[in-house]
Amino acid sequence: EGLHEGEFLMDQLVAALRSAAWFRTSGGRYGFWLENVDGSPPADKISWVASGTALMSPESPYRRGLHRLTVTIKEREDGSSALAVRAMPPFLDEDEVEPAEPWLLGVGVRGLDCRIWDAELGEWSDVWEATNRLPTRVEVSLYFEAPSPGEEPIVLRRLVDIPVAAYATTAVSRTEVRRR
Repeated sequence: EGLHEGEFLMDQLVAALRSAAWFRTSGGRYGFWLENVDGSPPADKISWVASGTALMSPESPYRRGLHRLTVTIKEREDGSSALAVRAMPPFLDEDEVEPAEPWLLGVGVRGLDCRIWDAELGEWSDVWEATNRLPTRVEVSLYFEAPSPGEEPIVLRRLVDIPVAAYATTAVSRTEVRRR
């Protein structure tokens, strides 16, 4: 049952990433943000603008239309942890809006790791500095509590292609060339 719930949660995360939105006139507001948080397991923080309803609380005022999702791990009051999802308007930075309480999803989610495919180097990276762009491919891993004490956590991992990323990369590159 726990594995089934984990698969559903991973499917929602993948769907939300695939619904990433990007527009040329955004001034970087539609970019992908990654804060790498090392640990065992890692607790990365990722954020992007999405157009779909995946990972959205049914009560969220941002459910319809574009919204920025921020996903990380948060400890619950009982000491367990969960995937924490916050939604906000797409054009504001996190420090420009009153933070809403995150929507906590998943039982026993202990970690989140995100890596970005660097096509130029041909390797995976834990760093994403091009915050005015979208990566073309990401690897996301969710870590769940081990079935028994002393065992390794269960890890679900997915490679996710972001369809609009190729357009975003081309558009940003053309804009940068015009400015020179």
